[in-house]
Amino acid sequence: MKKKFYLIIALFLALAVSGGIFAFTYTTASASIGVTAVASDFAEVEGHQLTSAWEAMGNEIGDVPGNMTTGEKVFTVTPHLNYTGDLVVKVYISNADELVHAYQHLNMKVIMKDSEEWGDAGHEYQLLTMDNAEVTFNLNGQAGTACLVELAGGSYAANPQSNLQWDSSDVSPQLYCEVTQR
Repeated sequence: MKKKFYLIIALFLALAVSGGIFAFTYTTASASIGVTAVASDFAEVEGHQLTSAWEAMGNEIGDVPGNMTTGEKVFTVTPHLNYTGDLVVKVYISNADELVHAYQHLNMKVIMKDSEEWGDAGHEYQLLTMDNAEVTFNLNGQAGTACLVELAGGSYAANPQSNLQWDSSDVSPQLYCEVTQR
């Protein structure tokens, strides 16, 4: 019985001493992190007008302009020359609430050839729809490089105009681009 008592006391004493050593090491450790300050924004985004637009009419089925090799430019994202970090580029449909009046479905293939995703076999494009109104791309170390976000085709089916009241302003998707640091 006495041996168990001494063993328990020795165990608590060892825990107290070793815990103090870990705590002391934790509080005295130091690290330095290198940071590059950029005088302006870490990236610039420029929007483009589509060169070939589509007009959806009642009960029409059609294609969204663009293809995988020569996509329709939508945005140009240019990281600052001095920014050495990675970026996340998100593209949203900002008027899906209006598009549901005009379309039964709207599928747009969005590509960014300078992103990590472009190199993945079978995942060259991401599908931007009214149900999935956001796509995400990752840019690694593209300082000063103009990176294009492009439409690479897609499809749509319009609602019958006689059944639902919508006009031509409801037909055009409004895209929004957000760039954040990763």
